[in-house]
Amino acid sequence: MTEVLNARPLCFLNQEAIQEAGDEIIIPQRLLNVWMDLFAPGTPMLATLTHVETDRSRVVCIGASDKSEEIYAPRWILDHLGCLEDQRMSISPYLQEVPTAIRISLRPMDNAAYHSDLRQAFETYLDRFHVMEAGTTLSVPLEELGGYEICGFVESVEPPGLVALGGEVQIEFLEPEGGIPEHEPEPEPEPEQQVVEAPQQTNQVVPMTAEQRTAMRESWLKRFSNLNTTT
Repeated sequence: MTEVLNARPLCFLNQEAIQEAGDEIIIPQRLLNVWMDLFAPGTPMLATLTHVETDRSRVVCIGASDKSEEIYAPRWILDHLGCLEDQRMSISPYLQEVPTAIRISLRPMDNAAYHSDLRQAFETYLDRFHVMEAGTTLSVPLEELGGYEICGFVESVEPPGLVALGGEVQIEFLEPEGGIPEHEPEPEPEPEQQVVEAPQQTNQVVPMTAEQRTAMRESWLKRFSNLNTTT
């Protein structure tokens, strides 16, 4: 039941409700019609997606179908498999029983994450996944950081291997080696000091009027007369 098809990012589909954050892919309609009877009612339709050249594989969930003969997957899945656009991928139904997850151990990859309320953000983000396995990198946007994405690396899952999500699962956040780094907030920019330039003073020579010259001459004559009188 394995088929080899071209794989493309979800953004190439002109459909509403396309969700990049998750593990759902879109397959050709004819495959869905054949495979849907292989799965028990109410269970997710899982498939193994393998890059033909890199031989990397991942178990994903079939979310919908399309009339084209191509596979459409979230960008992060294609990157995880080392797949560029329009490269060949093999796909086959995954029919093995998947145990339910008990614990997921995550290690945030950004120092700011250790000083934020991560649990709710990661729990909400994991609700979009059907299965999980170690070695997965999650990019979770944090509202309190203005939508800034924090990457979390799945170190391990319990039980080991592939686990199914959807029930109560304990999320464990691992500290980095050496302990949690101290959070140093960015310094606030100092207010700019406005420099007010003092107006330049210019020495302007104002010519004296005839009356001012006459008054000054009389003042000097009077002063000179007084000096002579005192001698």
